[in-house]
Amino acid sequence: MTISDNGNVIETIVLSDYDYYGQEAMHNLFREKGFQQLSDEELKEKLEARDQKEKEEEMNRTKIMDERRAAMAAAAAEAKTIREEKEKEEQELELELEQEMQQKTSEL
Repeated sequence: MTISDNGNVIETIVLSDYDYYGQEAMHNLFREKGFQQLSDEELKEKLEARDQKEKEEEMNRTKIMDERRAAMAAAAAEAKTIREEKEKEEQELELELEQEMQQKTSEL
């Protein structure tokens, strides 16, 4: 067993060394190291709370990603609209210039 604090290894214990002394020695070791023995109900509650928290975090990540995708799609749509408007203006300008050239040609 390796006991660490924020990723820093504090102590490594070979649990098989405690097999000879029995289960009570192992329980004493864990109590000495600050572990708490939980009842089945307490363990179930802690695991359910952890699972619920993980589920909420995943839902939050999904929501954030969905919002980012929506924002990117909106930005892409806006860019497309701007590009299409610019192309339309260019076409109108070209048509206007062509009409002016035809008018001047016919006047000659």
